[in-house]
Amino acid sequence: MTQNVFDQIANKYDSPKQQALANVIRQAIEKEWGDQSDKRVLDFGCGTGLISLPLAHQVKELLLVDVSTEMVKVTQ
Repeated sequence: MTQNVFDQIANKYDSPKQQALANVIRQAIEKEWGDQSDKRVLDFGCGTGLISLPLAHQVKELLLVDVSTEMVKVTQ
């Protein structure tokens, strides 16, 4: 059920409200996590990658996983 819901809204998920929330979360992460350039990071439940994709340049490797294949397609 959840997968179907997120598959259906994947192309509309990145609304201005979602983007603003993702920016707040991402800023909090960046403030706390320091140097991660040698780390491999897993974002389980990545959605469209709003939070983790902008952080990809700060890590050695980023793996995105989500139950919704349509959400993951948006990250590409």
